[in-house]
Amino acid sequence: MPKLKHLLLGGIVGALLLPQISLGADDNVVFKTSFEDDLSSNKELKITFENAAKLDSEVAIHGEKSLNLPEANKRAALRIKGLNFNWKQGAIGFSFKLRKMDWRIFCAVSAQQTDQPGKLGFTISSNGKHFLFGCGNKPGQRAYFRHSTLKPDVWHRVVFSWEVKSGRDALVKCYIDGKQINKKAAVLKNFIPANFTKTNPTNIVLGQYNSLNGPKGFNGYFDAFIIYNTPHTP
Repeated sequence: MPKLKHLLLGGIVGALLLPQISLGADDNVVFKTSFEDDLSSNKELKITFENAAKLDSEVAIHGEKSLNLPEANKRAALRIKGLNFNWKQGAIGFSFKLRKMDWRIFCAVSAQQTDQPGKLGFTISSNGKHFLFGCGNKPGQRAYFRHSTLKPDVWHRVVFSWEVKSGRDALVKCYIDGKQINKKAAVLKNFIPANFTKTNPTNIVLGQYNSLNGPKGFNGYFDAFIIYNTPHTP
């Protein structure tokens, strides 16, 4: 499995210790960005910044730009449409810095189906104490990973890795700053969306999700976002 290398960045004010994330070439990578390049140049995918989402010049984990999603606009997001996503096995990794530790949506992944357009696949969120990796509201469709080491205004790295062993159920692991949370993988029931086939493209929204109780947003920065089509260990 590919490894994420952690190096000490020198010359940062306050002598901050930040993990350097390598986003080099990898045959298992579905999509990646360090927000240094113009994402609109990607001709295969439809990528849009929505509602005041912007690139900021703050010193980030990879280079000098990061995705800044303001608290004032809960609909601010980066939307990626048309990914060739591997629901059987894969991983999502990203670096983030929260302005405060409270309930936040990090990522929402949906299966774009012909019979049920935009059907939700899973969400990655935080309630301030745990990461929640959920693929539904029924029993067995949510996994909680405690993140007691996370602090606001500090850059962290998280990786969620999944693998479907049989049927539609998946084994899910969570890694925070290179360490696995929980010794055993969580089992999520019906992880793969119903009626989903390999020909269905997948959409991802980074930083926002329209729930039944209204829009849920993100309050902070993203950087070094990457998706793999195989399970991944940082």
